[in-house]
Amino acid sequence: MSSPVQVALIAALTGEWSSIQSRRFGVLMKVWYWAIATTVATLVLLGVGGTVNPTGSSLACPDWPTCYGTFFPEMTGGVLFEHSHRIAATVVGFMTCILAVSIWRSRPPQRRLRVLAVSVVALVIFQGVLGGLTVIFKLPTAISTAHLAIAMGFFSFLIYLTFLLWPGHGMSTDSPVATESAWRPSGRAHLTRRIAAVAALAVYVQILLGALVRHMGAGLACPDIPFCHGALWSSLGPAQLHMAHRYAGVLVAFMVVAAAITVLREIRMGDLGARPVARVAAHLAPWLVVVQVGVGLWMVARNIHWVPATVHLVLGATLLGSLLVAFLGLGPMAVQAVSTAPDLPIDEAGLVVPEGSAA
Repeated sequence: MSSPVQVALIAALTGEWSSIQSRRFGVLMKVWYWAIATTVATLVLLGVGGTVNPTGSSLACPDWPTCYGTFFPEMTGGVLFEHSHRIAATVVGFMTCILAVSIWRSRPPQRRLRVLAVSVVALVIFQGVLGGLTVIFKLPTAISTAHLAIAMGFFSFLIYLTFLLWPGHGMSTDSPVATESAWRPSGRAHLTRRIAAVAALAVYVQILLGALVRHMGAGLACPDIPFCHGALWSSLGPAQLHMAHRYAGVLVAFMVVAAAITVLREIRMGDLGARPVARVAAHLAPWLVVVQVGVGLWMVARNIHWVPATVHLVLGATLLGSLLVAFLGLGPMAVQAVSTAPDLPIDEAGLVVPEGSAA
């Protein structure tokens, strides 16, 4: 039988460990919130950047990194669009650096997060330099398209990193082995994730095809809807590129809808659990496709006006993000996020009750 002193000592040590875990969970939650904020800011940056080309402002600032030799030019005309994009990019760059430093200082359970933190900073720096090169070399198609490709890759990377940073993920281990052992899906569940991944990849490729249409000046090569000068195909190069983007859009739309239906059916069958994040993403994707097609038609009808062009780009990025969330939300990270979160007091709203205030 334990003595009263031993009981008191064990209780004190247990209480101290619970307090440490509670504080650690709070720190990791703050990092996770910052990762979400950085991801949202990146989506806003994509929208701001999407205004530059259709307004003809790509070379409104002919030098880089300054604009007419200053970091604070008069914000009028094309300079307003181009320099606003640079300012937004700088903000996202600083937010990314803060995120990386926060990850290192929080000493996350998964050591690979530190490597990913360095990688995301390297990626945002590379993207900034690539943006400068588009100005220095006067908007070459290859570099301009690569600039958008890296931007979408960076956005996707942040979504993946945000999933990894959820504090419940990997709290009890330095290795992802526990996550994998907790995940025992059926072969059908594996297939569902692959379908979501293929749909996401198709959306990414379609976004890049749209970038080629934009940067090669093919946006108005087919001014009528749904045909191109009254025909299903054209003998002209720019018009062929434009129609390829349209036909690919139809194919990708069917792929996205099929992927969403497959994900929702798999969740309903129960093998993967509730998966609320994946469910929301799968419900959202088909509606994004419908709106995206409508905005594409609006763009042609308005002669590629900058408002529908920007909305078109942001919707494409959001659709890509929703499919990535569905893919990641069906995977082992979501299992670990539920199964290993620390045992903390939770109120009726699902929030952690501060220490000492629990009844």
